[in-house]
Amino acid sequence: MTFNTFIRSIIAGIFIIISGYCYGVIRILSKGTLDTFYPAAKWWAQSILSICKVKLSCTISADIPQQAIYIANHVSLADTPIMISILPENTRIMYKSELDNAPGIGIVLRRSPYISVHRKSVRKAALSIVEARNAIQNGDSIMLFPEGTWSEKPGDLLPFKLGAFSLSKNENIPIIPMVIVGTENIIHKDSIFIHSGSVHVTMHPAMYPQLFDKAETMSEACRNIIQNELQQHYL
Repeated sequence: MTFNTFIRSIIAGIFIIISGYCYGVIRILSKGTLDTFYPAAKWWAQSILSICKVKLSCTISADIPQQAIYIANHVSLADTPIMISILPENTRIMYKSELDNAPGIGIVLRRSPYISVHRKSVRKAALSIVEARNAIQNGDSIMLFPEGTWSEKPGDLLPFKLGAFSLSKNENIPIIPMVIVGTENIIHKDSIFIHSGSVHVTMHPAMYPQLFDKAETMSEACRNIIQNELQQHYL
């Protein structure tokens, strides 16, 4: 780790904590009436990338439908701010509930439209799916990492959980597979330091649920799309 990386990481960490508490206080004082979360979140994520000199590029393979379920591979803490930076507003990201206790950012997440997923409780995890379904019925999009946790190394892809694909079938909403490349170099596994570098995201064409007989078939097709592109980059 270089000295510049250390300094940028400290500055980014201070920014994350202070901005999180400031926004949380504003939300509390306004009693939740200040509806600026999505633009504030996008500014927050893009500011972190700018502070840490992360260059982000995105390839969109086709027109993006107004409402969708976005899925992507997952290898780094950097994946979430990358997603916030590029996804349309009113996209509700599903995140692990442990982040609710993170300094600064936790107070924002607990008061945000994002959806907390309790991975250690079947009942609470089911409630997260219900919340996601209600969000879709209200016209929002959803973003989640179908592996449920980080892959062991870049290029690997864990089995997909079926939640996103069951939602797609039940609510008749398309899924957009996305491939993230490069975030493993931005925040290394088991590290909090943010390195400069380049990240590329590919948004593949939407996969429509009526083209698949069941959620398992749709899951396999989406996983193959992501896996094939990862192999081009990492193998």
